[in-house]
Amino acid sequence: MSTVRDWKAEVAEKRRQRERETDVEKRWQEVMDKNGEGAPEWLKEAAMRKKKAQKPDDGLVPWMKEVKLNKDLSRKIAEVHQAEREATTEATLKQASA
Repeated sequence: MSTVRDWKAEVAEKRRQRERETDVEKRWQEVMDKNGEGAPEWLKEAAMRKKKAQKPDDGLVPWMKEVKLNKDLSRKIAEVHQAEREATTEATLKQASA
């Protein structure tokens, strides 16, 4: 019976720990959202550092992250296509004039 109680106590402790962690994260987020207004100076500074350290892509859907990663790739592909079109046009003009 003691193993059952230990198991239940362990689960309850993990749940309390998870609740504390989510509560702390919510409080941090509130301070960051308010830009530290009404918070002690040390907390304001820490919150602003944490806000600055957050990645701007955190709230983006996965496909949008891919688009951001590949935007330079699209530009490079467009440049290559343009160069190929110019080369083809020049070759055609040379053949026509010859």
